[in-house]
Amino acid sequence: MPPPAVAGATEIYWAAGGLTLVALALIAWQVFDLKNRPSDHSPVDGRYFRNRDLRRWACALFMLLAAGLMFLAARIDDQAQGDRDTARLYVLLWIVILALIVAMLALALLDWLANRHYAARHRRALARERETYLSSLAEQSRQRDAKEGKNRPGNPPDPSWN
Repeated sequence: MPPPAVAGATEIYWAAGGLTLVALALIAWQVFDLKNRPSDHSPVDGRYFRNRDLRRWACALFMLLAAGLMFLAARIDDQAQGDRDTARLYVLLWIVILALIVAMLALALLDWLANRHYAARHRRALARERETYLSSLAEQSRQRDAKEGKNRPGNPPDPSWN
């Protein structure tokens, strides 16, 4: 039975190149978002956007760093044949790359949680605004009915408002 296939330098170069392209796309998206974001938001929203930008810039930086380390690891893999110090460096590089991947996953989780909190806060604000609007409509209707004499004793209010 042949030994399992191990990723060679060519596959690592392709993976690093793909990661670089993803990082550059994320940077372009972030720049586009910054240019097109309205600046008339609340201080709480401003803090949310600032923190989101920091998370996303850090993630793009980590991607570029991981891609660079992958290119370096592939070069070392090409050159090292039995050198113990080079093998240690190779393993250390991959440990750092894996740590960067874990950090990117943590940033993605934090971004997801922050987006959920942001959306929930805005949903609650919209619900309060809707409730206020409906209450004001009901009050206007009651005042109009009282002015027209529709709600005299013995004449119950319209049940469609309940």
